[in-house]
Amino acid sequence: MKKIVLFILIITVFLVPSAFAQFRLDLGLQIPVKMGIKFPDTSGIDSTSINILDKYTFLLPEATGSYQLSLGPVKFGAGVQLYSLILESIAWPVAFAELDLSPIVINAKVGGLAYVLFGIKNDAGTGDLVIPEINIAYKLGKSFRVGVGAMAFTSKDFDTGTIPYLIYLGGSFSTTF
Repeated sequence: MKKIVLFILIITVFLVPSAFAQFRLDLGLQIPVKMGIKFPDTSGIDSTSINILDKYTFLLPEATGSYQLSLGPVKFGAGVQLYSLILESIAWPVAFAELDLSPIVINAKVGGLAYVLFGIKNDAGTGDLVIPEINIAYKLGKSFRVGVGAMAFTSKDFDTGTIPYLIYLGGSFSTTF
């Protein structure tokens, strides 16, 4: 009898949240403001920025499709994030937590560990690259947001303390189904 009750409880724990979850699609553009690499203080090398942004401004179209669970102003979810440079695109799995303080929205993501490249080069694989990201946005209306964000790229293959990063301005449209 205890096994049956435990089985029903486990099924309930997994099915009830999915009844309140929904599919979410975020489409946006990011404008890189600063790209660089932070080196450890012991390396003797100063943190550097890549100068390509001084000469060129480019847009990074991005999309995230996820399954989200809402708990009031807090949302949790997991899905796939996609970045495109038109000729080449990359997608990786992502998990996020979001705090909606209307009109301010704070979103924290972590993704990586696997990827799919498609375009000029088609490839899929796994690795130890982890991509944490945080952004703060201001809601304009119900689903459009503008804000600022930062993402880093970490891996056990990088020297200890070496962190490539990207700081961006962006706008996105977010909707749920």
